[in-house]
Amino acid sequence: MNELAGLIPAPKKARLTGGQVKLAGSGRILMAPGLFPGAETAAQILQGRLKERFGLALPVEVAGQGPVPRGSVLLSVSGDRAGFPGCPSPEEGYRVSCRGGAVALSGVGEAGLRHAVWTLLALVRKGPGGVALSSVEIEDWPSLAFRGVMEDVSRGKIPTLESLKSFASQLAEWKFNAMQLYVEHTFFCRKHPEIGRGWSPLTPRDIRELDAHCRSVGIELVPSMASFGHLDHLFDAKKYRKLCVGKPWRLINPLAESSYRFLDGQYSEYMPCFSSRWFNVNCDETYDLGTGKSEAVVKRLGKGEVYLRHILRLYDLVTKKYGKRMMMWGDIIGHYPRLIPRLPKDIIMLPWGYFNRWRPAEMRPYVRSRLAFIVCPGTSAWHSPAPWTHTADTNISSAAFSAKKTGGLGIMTTDWGDGGHQQPLGLSWNAFAGAAEQGWSGGATPQSEVDRRFSLSVFGDARGEAGRLWRVLGRANEALRYKVVYIQWWYSVNFGLMFYENDLKGEIFTHINRGGVRRLARVAASADSILRKLEERRAGPPLLRRELRYSVDMLVHLAAKLDWMMDLKEGRKGPSIRARGRALLAGLAGLRRGFLALWNARNRPHRREITLGLYDKSAKFYRKLLASV
Repeated sequence: MNELAGLIPAPKKARLTGGQVKLAGSGRILMAPGLFPGAETAAQILQGRLKERFGLALPVEVAGQGPVPRGSVLLSVSGDRAGFPGCPSPEEGYRVSCRGGAVALSGVGEAGLRHAVWTLLALVRKGPGGVALSSVEIEDWPSLAFRGVMEDVSRGKIPTLESLKSFASQLAEWKFNAMQLYVEHTFFCRKHPEIGRGWSPLTPRDIRELDAHCRSVGIELVPSMASFGHLDHLFDAKKYRKLCVGKPWRLINPLAESSYRFLDGQYSEYMPCFSSRWFNVNCDETYDLGTGKSEAVVKRLGKGEVYLRHILRLYDLVTKKYGKRMMMWGDIIGHYPRLIPRLPKDIIMLPWGYFNRWRPAEMRPYVRSRLAFIVCPGTSAWHSPAPWTHTADTNISSAAFSAKKTGGLGIMTTDWGDGGHQQPLGLSWNAFAGAAEQGWSGGATPQSEVDRRFSLSVFGDARGEAGRLWRVLGRANEALRYKVVYIQWWYSVNFGLMFYENDLKGEIFTHINRGGVRRLARVAASADSILRKLEERRAGPPLLRRELRYSVDMLVHLAAKLDWMMDLKEGRKGPSIRARGRALLAGLAGLRRGFLALWNARNRPHRREITLGLYDKSAKFYRKLLASV
């Protein structure tokens, strides 16, 4: 097997040179003299992972004179930017070279050295002859400078600290260099302890510990806090509603000085927890601007002008008081292109879109105004029994291509949790791997190549079954051939039929036919068949297999549920109908237990009751139908 075929992302220049390098117990991890402290961190990562994965304990030492001993690894920082053409962040360039029975890892800067370490760890195998890797020569660099992920921690699910650390480490292995946690009300602020009560919010200690871990593995943890709209749960604490423009209690009043004092109070406790140079104020989807307390001023000045004035107030606060470079979503200001030139030139814009194919032309307003920007696609795994795989793939690859083509800083792939964040994190794994690959290549990697690398890297699956499983899961969202896949861009049709529309006369259900249900059943059966092969071989991380099993079982259940409901709608009764209903009820209980176990495996316990309540409502619906037959 060619070990290079399993690297994510794929190196730009790589070749096997024949033979192997055995990392012997008598070997060393050697640091070239004069390296800075960051190089020690890279050495510690290598040392720790070799011990953890292979039981190989190599001491870390400063290199002496003479050749590198066989079975050893030499770490160095060259500072030499030559040989990395068109690299937007030359410090991330790196080389891996195997010669004389030893390995040399070299980075242009600290980041490049870490990339070299992660690449080496991905190549190492343990076999009958010990821990070794095929002799290789690699020269590699990214096509985009910023390669990040945003994970939602505000819609129900808040991961444990250990889960967040593990996630950051995986992102680093895939050579991401930034991560954001989307925060609305889920940070504990001593000035405002009522906010986030009952949500198990992240504490300053949590953030500082996570920030330190992220720095150690090469991830910049960027602070992100909703600062205009999307503050529904913040205003659950009624004492703060005086800061809102009015019902439905989600938009802070941009006309009141008290709003800025409040935000400053939040920022004063939140921002010092991060070592990042950036801060994302968000400010997207401010649909309530122009209502309530803001109505009169918006009528006089215009919605765009009022929005811009709020952004400028935040900019002064973020940059002048806290010394951060500000990021913001681009959806609202994008409706007012004449206002974009008035934005300060050091703001970083975040244009977002999740179900679209990005076009370079969409970046023109930012390019013309000389504003830096990061294109933000999505995993399309949220609020759905299965990820909408091919849509996410196109969305992510076109975002990376458009950013590269127009001089963007990079991409930030978002993973949302609308409706209680019921979906397991693992359903987004393929999209994250794809984002790592496309962000590194600038959107140049064919999706078939991404799937092959993903299957081999994550599942040790040379047959490509894992990648094919995600393809099949993606087809589930379109199997029913309903007029749209997502209802109001919020939840998938399949999720609505599974949980929200428990009604034989429901709007979606009345448009579903037998042919669509049979297609869904075939998709579910195909996914089940592929997953069983992976399960039999114990391929991939056990928790990831369990998360996939939950998704597949839900699709199987949904197809059976819809078939049963159609029979009931047609007036069928009798023992077989009742038996199928009882089996569905039992299956639903099993899915509920599976959901709870998966939630507890990665997350804090609070707010899992949102999805448990959906299961309970569906069970009540099943019992009601059973009573009628």
